[in-house]
Amino acid sequence: DDPNARVRIPLKILGPEFHCPVCLGYMKKTSIVMECLHRFCGECIQKCLRLGKKECPSCRIHIPSRRSLRPDPNFDDLINNIYGDIDALEDYEEKEIENLNKAKNMNNAYAESRKRGIMQQAIHRKKKTQTGKEKATP
Repeated sequence: DDPNARVRIPLKILGPEFHCPVCLGYMKKTSIVMECLHRFCGECIQKCLRLGKKECPSCRIHIPSRRSLRPDPNFDDLINNIYGDIDALEDYEEKEIENLNKAKNMNNAYAESRKRGIMQQAIHRKKKTQTGKEKATP
C-alpha cells in the first residue's frame, strides 16, 4: 500500500534480464522488438536481421523490418543505475572467470600429478614384490 515501499531483489534473479540473449553480455544501446517486446543489444539485433532470418532470436516471431525496432534508453539507464560502468564490470567478471579457471586447472594439475605419483608407487611396489619373490624362490 505504501507507494515509497521498496523491495529487495537479489541481482542473481534479475541478472539474466540484463543480458542480451544473442551475445550473452550486458545489453548495450538496448533495442526492443515491437512485435514481441524482447530486448537485445542494438548491434546484436541489427546484425541478426541483416545476416539471418528476419525473426526475433528469442521467440522466432517475424520482424518485418528494422523499423520494428525501438531504442530503449530507459532500460539502458536502469542497467547503468544498477551496475554502473558496464565495461569495467565486464572486465572484472572476465578476470574473475580467468582466476577461477586457473584455480580449477591448478586443482586438475595437482590431481593429475597425484594420480601419476600413485601409479608410479604401484609400479615400484610391483617391481619390489616381484624381485622379492624371485629372491625367495631357489
